[in-house]
Amino acid sequence: MVSIILLLIGYAITITWHSTTTQAALNEARKEKIKSKQVVDFMMGMFEAGNPAESRGLTLTANDLLKRGIEQAEALSDQPEVQAEMFNVAGTVYRNLGEYQRALPLMERALEIRSSLFSHPHPDVAKSHFNLATLLHDLGEYRRSFEHYTTAADLYRSIQGHESPEYATSLHNIAVTRHDQLAIDDIRKALRMRLELLGSDHPDVAESYLAIGNYYLQQNDYLNAENYFTTSLTLVRQYDQQHTPQTAGILHNIGNGFRVLGDLDQAQIIMQDALIIYNSLYGGAHTHIAMAKKSLADVYRDKKDYPNAEDLYEKALAALHEAVGDDHPLRRPIIQEQAAMYTRMGDHEKAEPLLREVLALLESVLREDHPRIANARKELGACLIFLREYDEAENLLLKSLETYISLNSGDYEPQKKLVQEQLTELYEMQGKDGKAFLDLTEKYLQEP
Repeated sequence: MVSIILLLIGYAITITWHSTTTQAALNEARKEKIKSKQVVDFMMGMFEAGNPAESRGLTLTANDLLKRGIEQAEALSDQPEVQAEMFNVAGTVYRNLGEYQRALPLMERALEIRSSLFSHPHPDVAKSHFNLATLLHDLGEYRRSFEHYTTAADLYRSIQGHESPEYATSLHNIAVTRHDQLAIDDIRKALRMRLELLGSDHPDVAESYLAIGNYYLQQNDYLNAENYFTTSLTLVRQYDQQHTPQTAGILHNIGNGFRVLGDLDQAQIIMQDALIIYNSLYGGAHTHIAMAKKSLADVYRDKKDYPNAEDLYEKALAALHEAVGDDHPLRRPIIQEQAAMYTRMGDHEKAEPLLREVLALLESVLREDHPRIANARKELGACLIFLREYDEAENLLLKSLETYISLNSGDYEPQKKLVQEQLTELYEMQGKDGKAFLDLTEKYLQEP
């Protein structure tokens, strides 16, 4: 970047010193040259601290180097653009080290500085929103992450003719949370941008094919889903540099896709490959390792290999605890699938406390009438029937049914029917006319 800017400066000088336009371009090029040099100096200053002559024989860790670099950045308040870039660089390094909480204030400061500098849509502001969104996703703050990805995409869209990997990824990450026609349109738009900017042999392209496969999976179009999963897998296997977090993540998600399709042997192989890469990158304490173990446990559970599944669920929870503690949102999907395993095994006593925790976690973050809460109540209610805790089971199932009725959507008709069957069974176990009680219950719930 610096060498290109120097060439631009030389070219500008040879044209003329008298043109106002040329002079403005020259000043901007000089400014970018200085900014680039200072960022380079910032990074070099961090790593020169590892020199024994500089550190006086002390062994400095990556965190020591980062701390020293941030102290240098703090002194540049009179050069806010450079300072913002330095905070962004340091935050990115912390994120790559898995030090998410340390990265957060640095990313936020970079965004704050850049937002104050530019009153119009600017790519640096958009990139800061993008970086913060990515970090917040790692922290499990998915709602805030989605908001920043949306802002980034809106800003990039406002910059005429703008295309970038960050813009494509913002579009991609917003789209994969939805399953409508607009979602698949945005995923394909991101794919076209990635192919143009990055070429076909890039993990972002494989990620786009994976997302299209997941879209078709949600539409129950299993043939198209399998074709896109296979395309994505073929690309990943061809990469020269496979041992990266991104390629491991793609393998992880492809494995999940094949598991849902019922190809459990293929899913197991892919999941194991993803876990090997994660272990080689992070050791034992990282959210990616925890979730890869959880997903591999799901495969073993579906294969009815319950001993291996149970062992991996426990190891996933241990890895998550070591990495981020027990309050991280990723704990819920692990214990939810672990509870599903115990339910399949018929071990309802082990399933019950896990199902209670899942419900409590969902109730703490979602609205009362959310369908996922209705499903959690349904699962716990069914478990309590087996444990003969009939009164609480009835209360949970009635709340679940009320939610499904209030949603008034055919999408939840199968869940509604299942709750009705569970209530009928419950009433009959209590010696009541199950159908009559259910009819009265539905009438009562549907009354305004």
